[in-house]
Amino acid sequence: MEYCCPRGTICEPDTNTCTSELDYDMQKRSGLPALKYEVHVNSSHQLDYCDEQSYCFESSCCPQENGQFGCCPFKNSVCCPDQIHCCPYGEICDVTSRYCVQKVGEYYPAMDLYPAGLSIDFE
Repeated sequence: MEYCCPRGTICEPDTNTCTSELDYDMQKRSGLPALKYEVHVNSSHQLDYCDEQSYCFESSCCPQENGQFGCCPFKNSVCCPDQIHCCPYGEICDVTSRYCVQKVGEYYPAMDLYPAGLSIDFE
């Protein structure tokens, strides 16, 4: 049986799963080893639909200046005001939108959004 993986993932034909290309930058920034995780593409709850036509896979939708959506590689993320960057849940964007601030005052680079997928990608 053939299937298709969304953008931002790699097809694993032996297990019929999609593996995220994202290396969990949060773990890397914290000095922890990056995690690799697998998801089953036939489970619709991993797609976060931004609108009727675009979606993000295992991530969050953020509006962009051009009226489209970008994806932040974190679930329940914080979209920065510049509409280019985002931060993980529980952190805030600094005034430049280029850094994420943790409550303890530590700063980390904000993540760039990547383009949301379009529903036609699955057809």
